[in-house]
Amino acid sequence: MKRVLLLSLFVIALASCRKQPATLYIMETTDLHGEMGASMASAAGYIEQARKEYGDGLILLDCGDVLQSSPEVCYSDFIDTTSMHIYSQIYNWLQYDAVAVGNHDFEAGKSVYKRVYSHVDMPVLCANIVYTRSNKPLFKPYTVLHRNGYKIAVLGLVNPASLEWLVENYRDGVSVTDMKESAAYWVRHIYRKENPDVLIGLFHTGNGKSETFPAAEIVESVPGIDLVCCGHVHRAEVNTAISPAGDSVTIMEAGSHADHIAKAKILINPNVTRKPTLTVSAEMIDTKDLPQDKKFVDFITPFIDRAKQYYDRPVCTIDSTICSTDVLNGPSAWVDLLHRSYLQIAANMGFEPARMDVVSFASPSLRDACLNEGQLTVRDFILLYPHENTISVVEMTGQEILQYLEYSYDLAISDPDGSIYNFDSAGGIVYTVDSLQPFGSRVTIVKTAGGNRFFLDRRYPVVMSTFRAMGGGSHLGEGLGWSYKTMSRRVMKVSDKPLRDMLIDLYSGKEIDATPINTWRYL
Repeated sequence: MKRVLLLSLFVIALASCRKQPATLYIMETTDLHGEMGASMASAAGYIEQARKEYGDGLILLDCGDVLQSSPEVCYSDFIDTTSMHIYSQIYNWLQYDAVAVGNHDFEAGKSVYKRVYSHVDMPVLCANIVYTRSNKPLFKPYTVLHRNGYKIAVLGLVNPASLEWLVENYRDGVSVTDMKESAAYWVRHIYRKENPDVLIGLFHTGNGKSETFPAAEIVESVPGIDLVCCGHVHRAEVNTAISPAGDSVTIMEAGSHADHIAKAKILINPNVTRKPTLTVSAEMIDTKDLPQDKKFVDFITPFIDRAKQYYDRPVCTIDSTICSTDVLNGPSAWVDLLHRSYLQIAANMGFEPARMDVVSFASPSLRDACLNEGQLTVRDFILLYPHENTISVVEMTGQEILQYLEYSYDLAISDPDGSIYNFDSAGGIVYTVDSLQPFGSRVTIVKTAGGNRFFLDRRYPVVMSTFRAMGGGSHLGEGLGWSYKTMSRRVMKVSDKPLRDMLIDLYSGKEIDATPINTWRYL
């Protein structure tokens, strides 16, 4: 009788230790790029409502790229440096559970990202930015969250080209390891050490199977990943990829600038002897029609008002209104202003167009942006060039310039709604583009802007952003097949000052002539 009683008690105790079915809600933001206006206030309202509804079942993640592109975040990055960084405050206010590092966060510089990440209340994740000498991660590789009796591991990774887009003095003794290899190592490590019930990838890269955007390839080659939250390419979408075990794994990305929140629902059904069974579904939450969180608005407004006083300082005037999206239709005043600026900056660096044929590559950084006729302020120059970047002069042959343009125009022709910041046109040369011709036969370079013959076998100095010169956008990598070593070897000179500062210096107190150069046209 006693043995029966003990056995009954054991069975009851075992049953009480069994995990119960549970539901988790994973919400992701990504590529916020300093957003703190209406869309962020709407996202904050949705997050607050979800927190009330789901309680401990909510996990809130951000996939990186917050430290560039808005006047307000630039103010906190470089001007108001004695206060806690505004994005440290936003991350804490919204109570994120983990955040990833994006390439633009690193471009802001060590003093900025260290200041931000040292004051946040959640782990900052990135497994594949490592110290070059020791190969140890600069940031925490992963974190483990506990929800409703389950262990949820979150692994952070960043685009493998992130540091290749930076010149050496910005790297601070670190490098980026291959994303796929890092995922394979750390997923094995996490299962061996933590034995999680759910493993989420927080990957600052696009969904694809290329070296640049490998999220789907990682899912298909690395077993054990249950959900991927990705970013970097500014698309709001849900996709799937098939794991080595034959399971369909959800890959979701929340767009950019808080215009969407990616939301996954995970139903967990426990198994006594093995990993629980998971059912994952996902959706995009469009924030544009959501009510704003008044508490968030009250929290952020004093900072925005301080930043506004600084960035409303006048710089110069412009003689007509120019808009960035015009570049998709042909030569545009917006990009031609950049071409003029780049060529003048190159001249100041010793590459004088009056003495040699110099070429420039430039693109708009934002879609649907306009500078209005009249007074321009510091804020307008951030709109014109929102990134923290320098200028590089790169040595290229005429054939390489032609091939580069073929790659760039193919991006615009094949995907007009794609990333406008990857659509480079050229200054310093006269050329035509026939969009009806196949790739490789669309661009014809007629002559240099100085009226000289253009030679395919001659080497020319080409001025572009250092981001582009180090492989950003893949124009030099995929377009020309250059390795990082080739890119580094071809850089002839890099500016000492950031590009935006040079633009402000160049036009301070002047009136900008916004007449398009019109050195190219569609046939």
